[in-house]
Amino acid sequence: MKDVVMNKEQLINEVERLAKLAGGKNWCPNGGWQYPFEFEEGIVARTYTDAQVRLHPWRREMLIKNLDKIYSDKYHELSVLDLGSGEGAMSLALWNRGVRDITCVEVRELNVEKAKFVFNHFGVNANIINSSIDDFLDKNTKKYDLVIFMGILYHILNPFDIMKKLSGITKKSIVIETVVAKIDDIKFGNRDKYSAQKDGFFIRIDTTESQTAGLSNLELWPTMGALDMLMNENCFTDVELFDFDSNAPFDYLDKERIIGICKKL
Repeated sequence: MKDVVMNKEQLINEVERLAKLAGGKNWCPNGGWQYPFEFEEGIVARTYTDAQVRLHPWRREMLIKNLDKIYSDKYHELSVLDLGSGEGAMSLALWNRGVRDITCVEVRELNVEKAKFVFNHFGVNANIINSSIDDFLDKNTKKYDLVIFMGILYHILNPFDIMKKLSGITKKSIVIETVVAKIDDIKFGNRDKYSAQKDGFFIRIDTTESQTAGLSNLELWPTMGALDMLMNENCFTDVELFDFDSNAPFDYLDKERIIGICKKL
């Protein structure tokens, strides 16, 4: 049920107000939304760039399409934790599939405000927590059937610690979506009899100004092997990549980004 009902003009003004608040001095000064939500009567949230229109509806479609294969008649039984939930696009999709126990964790206050607006408009009754992932996991005592961990892994600087904590609260499975480092062979020159594993996490520098960025200007990009190692070390299966066709964004076809699911062992 909607707490606040807006007329068309009010709805347009609020969607645009929230878009403008997301503008940065050096990054997307006109602001926008991460997801092109279709509200009603032709009102669509304008995104930061065209890239969001290309990427995020596809990500949501793949999430639901592949989860349908596992939970098609069981969504109503699931408890879901959506970490780094942003504006709430993935949780909205799961709500529409019948999930009624959803906890969203998002660190950026503007994204929380956007998500509350979206959830109110579409009648979603989800628990939204404004917190960093570290702080939330340190305080959380609940266990969840399904964890959504999309676009987050490469933003955190302590992936093994975070995944250990997630393993402790995940009952069934975790959806992983992340960039993946594609590298050539590596050799260490400081030890004659020591050779580095090709699999690892690699540092990238990025801005924190974006509403979709992490809290640090450093990112850690895993190779695919390192990602599987991370999951195995914390009692999950290897990443089972989602099925998609040749119409997928290039990043996924070329495996520069991956999306898949790991099941709890």
